Amino acid sequence: MILSVLRSRLKPNIQDEYAPLSKRMSELAPTIAGYISHKGFVAEDGERITIVEFDSEEALERWRTHPEHVEAKRRGYKEFYTFFSYQICSVMHTRSWTARGEPRASNDASEIVERTPRTKGGHILERIFRLRNLYRFNAF
Repeated sequence: MILSVLRSRLKPNIQDEYAPLSKRMSELAPTIAGYISHKGFVAEDGERITIVEFDSEEALERWRTHPEHVEAKRRGYKEFYTFFSYQICSVMHTRSWTARGEPRASNDASEIVERTPRTKGGHILERIFRLRNLYRFNAF
């Protein structure tokens, strides 16, 4: 599995103009063969995090080179973002657990932390997912 972790900040007062593009990318991504899921979060300081799961590097490449996504990225850099970075990660190990009597979680980005090896001092995804119930958005 391949994870794409996108970090960004929007220009002030641009959310209304950005929202339709974000919505379109959220609709388009699931049409890509090999797409698994995506979720986004906004931190208290305004930084936005989007985590996208793909089943392979080839699937990520299909998304990366899709003409609408290429244009959305161009517009993002030019019109919407003050900051943007991404990391592409290969998942080396997965693990999940569900409490007895609870419904099993779907195989999506909300489980990434549970399926990612822990490191001394924690993992950035742990901090991100602590915010998941406070700040939500669907964006790329």
